[in-house]
Amino acid sequence: MALGLQRDIHCAIIGDDVILLDTNDSRYRAVPRQMSPAFQRMLRGLSLSAAERDALSPLVGSAVIETPEADTRPRSFPPRPNFALQEDQRPASTMAIAKACTHRIVALTQVKARPFRELLEGIQRDKGQINPANVHTRTEAIAKAFTSSCTWLARSDQCLPMSIALTRALLRENIPATMVIGVATGPFSAHCWVQVGDLVICDQVDSVNRYTPILAI
Repeated sequence: MALGLQRDIHCAIIGDDVILLDTNDSRYRAVPRQMSPAFQRMLRGLSLSAAERDALSPLVGSAVIETPEADTRPRSFPPRPNFALQEDQRPASTMAIAKACTHRIVALTQVKARPFRELLEGIQRDKGQINPANVHTRTEAIAKAFTSSCTWLARSDQCLPMSIALTRALLRENIPATMVIGVATGPFSAHCWVQVGDLVICDQVDSVNRYTPILAI
């Protein structure tokens, strides 16, 4: 009988560490080190010995691993970022900055009030409706407005609502944006950013490449 991740669980492997993100309760956790080898074999779809199944048994039915009908689908991520969008020196329009601020305020309010999974499902629905065209020109205009919005709205410790708002704004202009959440260990930290292909929007390549993706939508 197959073992696999619950549908709301996403994971990242960083050396010997396995980090989990539960989008149902918006919580990170680490798989105990003694379970890590068996857990990683499960993720690769390899058969497990009786001893390995026993090692994973505390996670079965604990909202981490499920069986039967386990979710064994591969989780995909966008290409590793290679470039950051370079915005030109022309200022964004007042209207564009106002729209960016509105998007950010709405996202911040929703992050505090609504389940994380519900926000992700909304982004996924928006993404299924896009028809990309003239991507670069419009991407730059939106990015410039969001960068300018930081004059009025704080950016520090706001990467999640900022990324949700930026992703929504890009998708509404038919730009195929992907929101990525990444994690790092030693000590633990998490970061969220937006990409269009291998292009990072409103962030820096060196900053985001410090993190291992755990979720992309």
